Amino acid sequence: IQIITKKGAAGRARWNLTMKAGINYLDDPEGRFWTNYQCSITPPAGTICPAANVTTIDIVEREKQAGRNIWQTGQVSDVDLNVTGGSQTFNYFLGGGIEDPEGAEPNNAVRRHSGRANLTLVPSEKLTIGFNIGYVNGLTKLSPEAGYGGRVWTVVLADPRALSDPIRRGFHSGTPEQYDALYHLEQRVDRVTGGLTLSHTPLPWLRHRLNLGLDRTSEDNRDWAPRIDALRNTTFGGEALGYIEVTDRRIMY
Repeated sequence: IQIITKKGAAGRARWNLTMKAGINYLDDPEGRFWTNYQCSITPPAGTICPAANVTTIDIVEREKQAGRNIWQTGQVSDVDLNVTGGSQTFNYFLGGGIEDPEGAEPNNAVRRHSGRANLTLVPSEKLTIGFNIGYVNGLTKLSPEAGYGGRVWTVVLADPRALSDPIRRGFHSGTPEQYDALYHLEQRVDRVTGGLTLSHTPLPWLRHRLNLGLDRTSEDNRDWAPRIDALRNTTFGGEALGYIEVTDRRIMY
């Protein structure tokens, strides 16, 4: 089933340009993440940690004071350009766009290009021919979370006992820049759709319609990490030696 909503109209060419801009950010990270407490010693069984041995860390504020914001302000841009026009026997819609939004994490972004052409030919009062083709190509980058650890969990579980470790700086499993450098989750999609519609009305009460369509989608999913020897003796372990997992899907109907 193909639903074509953007069609040309008789008349001179009409151009339309739409531009959008904005930002993606994490609002008030200092207020969203709490101060973490730990005991600098292992108290005897059945006792609590002495007050003198209670240590704290506010990892978000600490990194901010050091000039290292954990989350970024991602720039968002979206540009669409199209033109419509035609005559009584032929009209067209041609358009294309670019989406380029960034997330609150450096490894979270989308880069997508798209284009579309919808053409209508009316050679006679009884025959109408419609043709459409669309194309989308995009790369989506996702942040490592869940089983990877990632920014959120390494902040939530920040440990003041790790402040003496220059590699962790108080983070639970790794620093944000280490996650950015090591883990890469990417999906590239390449999709082409097309359709041809023939509508024939030989009599006022009789209409024939033939619809032909094509939808081809190619999806490439990659989970990879480069070799970073400096991280081999950290919590990342063997994953710092590098790896790559590729899943390729192609669908056509």
